[in-house]
Amino acid sequence: MRALVLLLSCLLIIPAWSQESFIRWSFGGYGGIHNNFHRTDFPIPAPVDTTLAPAEGRFDQGGNRLGWHAGLLGEYAFTPRLHAMLRLGYHTAGGTIETTGKRLMPGDSTVPLQLQSSLGYLELAPAIAFYDIAGIPAFWGLGGIAVSVPMLQRYTLTEQQTQGDIRYATDADLPATTRIALRLGIGYTFSLSPQWSLAPSIEFAFPLNQVATATKWQSWRIPQLRFSLQLKFNLAETAPPPPVPLTLQMQVGYYDAVGNYAPLEKIRVEEIAYAELYPILPYLFFEPNSAEIPPQYLQFRKAGMSAAQAGDTLQDAVRQNYAILQLIGRRLQEFPKASLKIVGTTDGKEPLAIAQQRAEAVKVYLVSTFGIAPERILVEARRLPEKPSAINDPDGQAENRRVEFYPSIPEILEPVFVEKERQRIAFPSLIEFRPIVSGLDSSALIAYTMRIEQAGKTFRNIRRRGLPSIIRTIRWHITPDELAADNLPVEYQYTLRDTHHREAAVQDLIPVEFLSRQQKVENRLPDRRIQKFSLVLFDFDKADLTPANQRILDRYVLPAIRFNSTVKIYGYTDRIGEADYNKRLAQQRAETVKQYLASRARAKHYEAIGVGEDLLLYDNDIPIGRQLSRTVQIIVETPINK
Repeated sequence: MRALVLLLSCLLIIPAWSQESFIRWSFGGYGGIHNNFHRTDFPIPAPVDTTLAPAEGRFDQGGNRLGWHAGLLGEYAFTPRLHAMLRLGYHTAGGTIETTGKRLMPGDSTVPLQLQSSLGYLELAPAIAFYDIAGIPAFWGLGGIAVSVPMLQRYTLTEQQTQGDIRYATDADLPATTRIALRLGIGYTFSLSPQWSLAPSIEFAFPLNQVATATKWQSWRIPQLRFSLQLKFNLAETAPPPPVPLTLQMQVGYYDAVGNYAPLEKIRVEEIAYAELYPILPYLFFEPNSAEIPPQYLQFRKAGMSAAQAGDTLQDAVRQNYAILQLIGRRLQEFPKASLKIVGTTDGKEPLAIAQQRAEAVKVYLVSTFGIAPERILVEARRLPEKPSAINDPDGQAENRRVEFYPSIPEILEPVFVEKERQRIAFPSLIEFRPIVSGLDSSALIAYTMRIEQAGKTFRNIRRRGLPSIIRTIRWHITPDELAADNLPVEYQYTLRDTHHREAAVQDLIPVEFLSRQQKVENRLPDRRIQKFSLVLFDFDKADLTPANQRILDRYVLPAIRFNSTVKIYGYTDRIGEADYNKRLAQQRAETVKQYLASRARAKHYEAIGVGEDLLLYDNDIPIGRQLSRTVQIIVETPINK
């Protein structure tokens, strides 16, 4: 009971901050009729006069009876849609139930019996009401409870003889108890004047306990269907402020070579010889306190697909790394003498057993899915990785919850290299959409959709719902061959809707200029080959070349550089750390790679550019995205002589 009083007190306190929104107090009365559905299954009570023989049988048929209810009410509107209601009143719940009983007496074996109950309750009923159902502001639904304390609790039991005479009658108190019921209902509010309103409603009260707890009255419940009429006086009403217009604009831009954001005028699509190296991280990341392989790592399973085929179909670095189990499994099949060590780690706070379980889970998957012999895979556990990310930063802790792969031969984690003589490459390949919204209520829920398409082909279809804080920039990485071989524009549409039923939308076109290989030949335009290589095996907060990075440079990058090539080296970082420091670190990484390449291959021009975190190449909300952003990208552009 104390908890109920505390709950009601909380509902009736007026928060000071709510004065800025919508407040309305209403008081009044209510009344109506209801039907009592008596549901019974208890033995026939014995008569009070113990000299009379009781009848044997059960009141198991139930019965219905109309009743009435009336009382006072109060209502408080937190928002135009969310209201708190409180009723204090009286209602009746009596009824008549009949049955036939058996008495072991000669000549009178079956007798009719009737039980009439007179029940009245004082009721306290808090509820929450939701207005604006189905887009109708005055239409509301409610949910709540009703606590009913018995005030009248009498019953009369009569037995009639076959001639209609009453053989005996019992008039006694019924051991009724406090009843609790769940209330659900709907209503509609009619405004009679600025101060008065009338609200008819219908609701159903489902009892959560019995009428009486005594054993002989077991299973007696009384659901009610209520029809009510409320008359309310609006004591005070603060008119809501005039709505602020909801406006929406969209900035569409790209990042230049040094990470500056600039407006986008058009997308240039060129058909060129293109090659890209997709790096493979030697890690698989886990959720906190979990040893279950996350589902995103299991979505690329395809029976019979080789590692090369998998790489050829996933031209996106994040997707490539989510397919790491597929890649490692197929390569272990291709190199049957290779072995693999899997080391499970934690964020430093999780138990060491979690690290062991993570490594075991990955081993079980590789063995069961790809048929790898168990003795080829060694499992170990560490509390922290040998080279951990920032252990006091939430991003770093998420990166340390992982398994690390240590193959016996480098081919198992070899980067995926995709090369084609004719691919449609977009310039720029990364486009950023920045919504600019004004007029939003900071506490209102919003929903937005973003669709990007070209000639009916949808590239992105994003749907989000939540507080305005979820409105963020949307990045579109255009993969090779994604756009059509035509000058058809790209169309985007962004739609925003809030809980006040306000909607704003922006729709526009981005021109596309397509240049094919054939057009270059016909117009005697220069042609070129572009090759892009990414190195992501830099240790956290380090700019030194690792042996794995040197292997990539020697095997893939140096053979691609010609005397007439232009080599641009861009250094990037993730978001961890200060922006200025990250830019210096990115420049150091780019310079390190430039010095290594320039000392081994002559080219027309070398350039090292430190971008840092000014341009985050991948989603830094996920560990894979941060690891891939910790990179140096090498772009080798070489003219093709016809």
